Amino acid sequence: MLITSSRSPSQSTRSVCKWLASFFGCSYLNRGKRSLGELLEMDSSNPLLLVGEYHGNPSSLLFYREGIKKLSIWMTVTSPLEKLPRRLPKPSMTGTGNLATILSSILLLPSNDCNSSCLKVSDESIEFCNEGRLLFRFNIKSFKVYDGKK
Repeated sequence: MLITSSRSPSQSTRSVCKWLASFFGCSYLNRGKRSLGELLEMDSSNPLLLVGEYHGNPSSLLFYREGIKKLSIWMTVTSPLEKLPRRLPKPSMTGTGNLATILSSILLLPSNDCNSSCLKVSDESIEFCNEGRLLFRFNIKSFKVYDGKK
């Protein structure tokens, strides 16, 4: 997965991008002047996550897979009080509801009991945990699933 942000992200949005990259063990790309088309062409076989912001705060997640927008999420972030570990083990995912189902199909994470690094998904929140400890949380305001047409 490739993670990027808006063209001129705030420090808090860059931090969230780095947390996500650390959690998923993937790359964060500083977007700069790259267009969405250029980003989608970089590695079309893997998902692209675009972190958006509103009034300088991270507020949305746009997931693309194979060049097609699959999911948008409006959210608020509950930040950790400490720094995240540099690299975590590949996460697994657990959860119920529509959001868990669509995220599972986009991210292709294994589903198990979440002993180490884990993504806990419901239609109200996404919790990022490691060894039973909450690292950070996205409180979901709303989400929209797209039908797969360009």
